[in-house]
Amino acid sequence: RDVAPLPQPASGQPRIVALGDSYMSGEGALEFFEHTNVAGSKSNQCRRAPTAYPVLVAEARGVGLQFLACSGAKAAELHLDGQMPNATDDAPGRLPQLDYVDFVEDIDLILVSVGGNDARFSSVGKGCLLPGSCSELEENWIKNVEALSAKLVPAYQAIRDRAGADTPIVAMPYPIMVTERGCREAMLDDDEHSFVVRFVTAINAQVALSAKQAGIHFFGGGIDAYVGDRICSQGEVDPSAVNFISLQPTEGPFVDRLNPANWVHGSLHPNAGGHGRMAAALVAWLDMSPPGANPSPEPGATLADVGIETEPAPASTSTAVLPDETEWRNEQLAAAAKEAWPAVVLLFLGGWLFAATGKGGPFRRAHWTTDADLAAAQQRRHGT
Repeated sequence: RDVAPLPQPASGQPRIVALGDSYMSGEGALEFFEHTNVAGSKSNQCRRAPTAYPVLVAEARGVGLQFLACSGAKAAELHLDGQMPNATDDAPGRLPQLDYVDFVEDIDLILVSVGGNDARFSSVGKGCLLPGSCSELEENWIKNVEALSAKLVPAYQAIRDRAGADTPIVAMPYPIMVTERGCREAMLDDDEHSFVVRFVTAINAQVALSAKQAGIHFFGGGIDAYVGDRICSQGEVDPSAVNFISLQPTEGPFVDRLNPANWVHGSLHPNAGGHGRMAAALVAWLDMSPPGANPSPEPGATLADVGIETEPAPASTSTAVLPDETEWRNEQLAAAAKEAWPAVVLLFLGGWLFAATGKGGPFRRAHWTTDADLAAAQQRRHGT
């Protein structure tokens, strides 16, 4: 469902600027602001939701919000590249996010959530939803995390250069969404759970390091915002903070709306409950210790300086070459299709038979005649 666009802050009204990706835009919600969930040739799949935590924080603090976060955004799309080049001007998305910000107006706070897509978080999520264990590719995926700082620092510096050192800029973490171990009904095994925790923790360490190097704040309290409400907390597969599997179509051309590849975007994303938890944690932090002017950049900072303990991946005892990600994914899809094809065929045949022989179906109509033909024949039988 769509809701009316978010009102833009009035001129001179204190405001929050929200920059970033799906974990800030509200991906995983049940409804989105108009023109932000559209597939097809004029695609704008930023999917900004009225339940996203920047909206809730702005409401709680009584300020305006310029909401620019866009699902799928990478660091370069904050300041260099347009993310949705064919999008219309009905909603931001066509230009780099910073191009939409008027830095002359009064800005109280800038929130930025980015890095996950540069580390291929989406590929990890999709891989973990397939049969097989996505932990088999941990060494491949973790290399993307190690390269994050080189992408995040220039983005943070660009925001700081435009906003100035006195406007507080806060780098937001990715809340850990799963427990260390799986649970009985979960699709992910214990190895996958521990891998996802290590992967997200490693991303957060890089975000914190990049913030320190660029000279902006980092909200470390957001990492544990979902404690007690993660996937498999208290044995629950689908807790109130995170979607495990969420199927929801997009708007746009009919073919795009029918494409199942466009339905899974909300899976492994925080839902309204998760955004509420993040908003509560952030508001409490802002009330207790509001960030002032940005800290001085520390270009020589290292991971040892950020206070986030990252666990190394389990040592591999195999000498085999790591599987190629694309080949591995195709193998898992082929295995799943091989197991599922009888059910798919039966569903297709059942649907076809129902459509053909059910009420109003073509095989229930005499000689494929039209309603007008039947009415004319009835009139002839009665001599009228």
